[in-house]
Amino acid sequence: MCYDGLARQIHPITRGETEKTIELCSLMPSEEWKNFCISVNAGANYSVGDRNVPFEICAQISEAGKEDCYGRILSQMISYAKPGEDIKALCQKISDASWRQRCEAMF
Repeated sequence: MCYDGLARQIHPITRGETEKTIELCSLMPSEEWKNFCISVNAGANYSVGDRNVPFEICAQISEAGKEDCYGRILSQMISYAKPGEDIKALCQKISDASWRQRCEAMF
């Protein structure tokens, strides 16, 4: 719960800057918590309407963190879809080919 709260405090400080997110989350005490922080921030960016930075953030997370990071975004894509938003087009913003394919298969 503490790390979740800390990760959520990082979100407004970064002002949507991917590199700042990675930098601040890198201060976490382990790779596991760093990945958690990055994933929380990717999800937070998506939930407030950003349709670019979340994909950039997940592209930079370690392999061990991709499941959580992309999983958060993909689950939000349906919940936070804007009227007329092309969800399949959002899948194209995923630079990791295997995750892009998973996304396309979902929608």
